[in-house]
Amino acid sequence: WSIDNSWRSQADRPGEDSQRATAGSVRLVSDAWTPATLTVIAAHGDSNNDYSFDADWGNPETWAPFTFDYFGRSDRDRRTSSLEVRLTSAPPQDVGDVAWLAGIYRVRLHGDGRDLGQGAFLDPSDPLSASSYEEVLFSRYRASNVAFFGQLDGRLTERLRWSAGLRGEQREADYVDSGIWQGFDRDSDLESTDSMSGGQLSLSFDVSPEATWYAAVSRGYKAGGFNLGNVPPQRLAYEPEYLWSLEGGLKRSWLGGRLYSDTTLFYSYRRNVQVRTGEQLDPSDPNTYVFFTDNASTGYNYGLESSLRWRASQRWEFGGSLG
Repeated sequence: WSIDNSWRSQADRPGEDSQRATAGSVRLVSDAWTPATLTVIAAHGDSNNDYSFDADWGNPETWAPFTFDYFGRSDRDRRTSSLEVRLTSAPPQDVGDVAWLAGIYRVRLHGDGRDLGQGAFLDPSDPLSASSYEEVLFSRYRASNVAFFGQLDGRLTERLRWSAGLRGEQREADYVDSGIWQGFDRDSDLESTDSMSGGQLSLSFDVSPEATWYAAVSRGYKAGGFNLGNVPPQRLAYEPEYLWSLEGGLKRSWLGGRLYSDTTLFYSYRRNVQVRTGEQLDPSDPNTYVFFTDNASTGYNYGLESSLRWRASQRWEFGGSLG
């Protein structure tokens, strides 16, 4: 970054943007539950993030004769553990067969943060303008999600297939912080509980051995949460987002399967849209520009996507897509 839009930085307090992460997972699949298959997936991740920067992007010579010196730092530690257990039957083979899937998912998240802000200002022509500060804000975030899900797949006729799925989830979260920020004592203690549900229903019809039409309607969601650290108190929490989606399309192959196309038309309606935005809280203090997640009222997406894949030979395959 440079304050004069050149390729040369004037910062005298270089910052850091780094992450150290360790993660692992284990997956167990067992057929001992015949006629169903048991799948267990466990995962854990631990990350440490450091982000700091020279908030005034200059040095004493740059700002002379003024004193204009600001520095910001944010440290985050995050730990996530999850466990998924599901039972799956065999796929449907004949008309009237119904395949099923049922499972449970649990995830726990722990996050700890530390925000540091330092600043000094002096206009030599106005001694009363002198000001300086050093502020620290500590924060802690905990969240726990548990979800139950299931799906059914079946054949109505030799050509017509259907699928239906449901998912219910509850999220409990709490956020606390303490310290001094922007000259005020800060002591937040917030809790939230969100109960969310989603699902899908789809139909597909084989027009011919080479072509399949399909249509689907689904409802999805994104959980709410908290913005950690140095954001305004009224911006700490945000609500869940919900989405209704309609889509339909055609999948087709030619030349004995060597040429394949997939075309989809979709429309999605969103409520309580989660958007990433920012705000300058104090125009005179560059340390007070903050990013946070907020909720807009509604939104929508619509469009057309198409892809083409051609296997020209045993060794060459070409593909392309357009949206």
